[in-house]
Amino acid sequence: MKGFGSRLVERFLAAELNGRSTISYDPAGVVCEIDAVLDIDA
Repeated sequence: MKGFGSRLVERFLAAELNGRSTISYDPAGVVCEIDAVLDIDA
């Protein structure tokens, strides 16, 4: 079960970057994946 902070980070990053983010809790450590299209012309 994810806590409020984890859900907030996932939703905030996704909204801010117009993409998708996930946080997983691996035994080796926390993993945050971010999928977003970057506008390099800006």
